[in-house]
Amino acid sequence: MTIANSYDPTKVSGDGVTLIFSFDFRIYESDDLVVKLINKTTLVETDQVNGVDYTVSINLVTEGGTITYITAPPATVWSFIESGLDDTQPTSFPLDAKLREKSIETMGDRITRLVQQSTANLGRSLAFRADTDLSSIDTTVPVPKAGKLLGWNDDGKALMNYDQEEIDTSQIADGAVTTVKLDDLAATKAKIGADAIDASKIEADAVDTAALDPRYKFSEVEITDEATLATDASLGCTFYVTLGDDRTLGAPTNPLPGQKVVWRFVQDGIGSRLLSLNAIFRISDDIDLGTITLSTAVGAVDYLGAVYNAQATKWDIVAFAKDVS
Repeated sequence: MTIANSYDPTKVSGDGVTLIFSFDFRIYESDDLVVKLINKTTLVETDQVNGVDYTVSINLVTEGGTITYITAPPATVWSFIESGLDDTQPTSFPLDAKLREKSIETMGDRITRLVQQSTANLGRSLAFRADTDLSSIDTTVPVPKAGKLLGWNDDGKALMNYDQEEIDTSQIADGAVTTVKLDDLAATKAKIGADAIDASKIEADAVDTAALDPRYKFSEVEITDEATLATDASLGCTFYVTLGDDRTLGAPTNPLPGQKVVWRFVQDGIGSRLLSLNAIFRISDDIDLGTITLSTAVGAVDYLGAVYNAQATKWDIVAFAKDVS
């Protein structure tokens, strides 16, 4: 019989009712299987014993067969069936005797199955450099755990699951962090050290703009034209309004310490609109002799820039540009 099927372990969810589970790879004896129940939550594996926890039926014509559990696996586990062929060659040919075709074919088939089994196992294994001395290294991979990081222990002899807070930031190589969502940047810095992040390596598509604070977006916010102009600093950093009369720029609400805001004032179709400032604004004599006098022409555009000084609870005006055209 040829080996027509490739080899893949069988992993099927239990339901508390089903007893019979099939597999499609060739085996020769009932003990050629490894059967486990895997907890879906903890991933803990429980080995099942042939003749105690299950029985095996091998297909005589086609590859594969079935196992029948004594107790139906519950919905909380997976039934896992894999090949467990011993890496031996049990076929023996007597000296000077005829060679039976069946024996030769079985021997070849078993070798093919061992290759398939080994290839599948290698595909799930760590790959070390050819010059690595493995004599003192435990190559067992820990059970994956959500939120944990996989890394070598202090001796470099075994892999372990680590909490993020346990990572020694001094061991993080320059450029090791290549992609960081910008809205998680503060938390990431707190965990691995501010200097460990190479900002030049942050990919453009790694920024979750939907989650960004509006103050960090490049957008403009229109202010409602009314007697006292209201600025909600949480909505952005650039605000604009067309003045329909003399106005007062009110105290901005919801600022962040050090936040910089720019206002753009546009004269309406009449012009000569005046602007007064709330007492929360401070202005240096170096800026237009300590006063803010807007341009008067129809459609004239002026810009006013200020920084929120949280220590003084003041908005310090640091720029004023008139009649920008």
